[in-house]
Amino acid sequence: GQRRVLVAQSQGDDTQFEMRALIAAGGEPPTPGQAEKYADAQLIIAADSGADWLYGYGIMPHVFLGDMDSVSHAVREYYSRKGVKMLKYPSEKNATDTMIAAEYALDAGADEIVLLGGGGGRQDHTYANYQAMAYIARRGVKAVMPCGESVCFMSCSEAELDVREGQTLSILPFGGDVRVTSREGELKYPVKDLLLPVFYPDPCGVSNVALSSKLHLILDGMALIILDIDK
Repeated sequence: GQRRVLVAQSQGDDTQFEMRALIAAGGEPPTPGQAEKYADAQLIIAADSGADWLYGYGIMPHVFLGDMDSVSHAVREYYSRKGVKMLKYPSEKNATDTMIAAEYALDAGADEIVLLGGGGGRQDHTYANYQAMAYIARRGVKAVMPCGESVCFMSCSEAELDVREGQTLSILPFGGDVRVTSREGELKYPVKDLLLPVFYPDPCGVSNVALSSKLHLILDGMALIILDIDK
């Protein structure tokens, strides 16, 4: 049978998605809890060496794609024997494996795309993953990337996030200035039609604090929203 971890309930996220896609990227592997939380995605895509940590957690992808230059030979052969769909791309190409996986998920109709293993490792790849998230957001799809002790979201219109009272969060412009408004009473430092410039000195969207269990943001421009998570 297929190798698969036991699936836990999504922790603190009651939002229902018609189709959640999980992209396993080749950066720092997620924690076991993060892997369990998203292992019930309707579409699981291994992006090159992300297949290694998927295998380690016992998760079977639906698709394995990329130039396959960094995944272990044993894992590649295992998924091939199990009949996982394999899509090989040339190593010299104008897109990262994660971006190719994002395009695949969008074409498949995903309305939420989660990047796991997208942080850590090479900093150029981490930044390129933020770019992939921005591309996903511009296509009108929710983009999420748990990373270390934070979880990142990217949005360019509206964002509704489950938070907890006292949780620290930052709202940062990405690619250009962004204007932000939140509902009254949701944030310790009120945000109303506030322009966050992509270049300093001010204002700065770092280290605000949630005062409720829901955060509603209206955005004019692209924003990277980073929530600290419980340690």
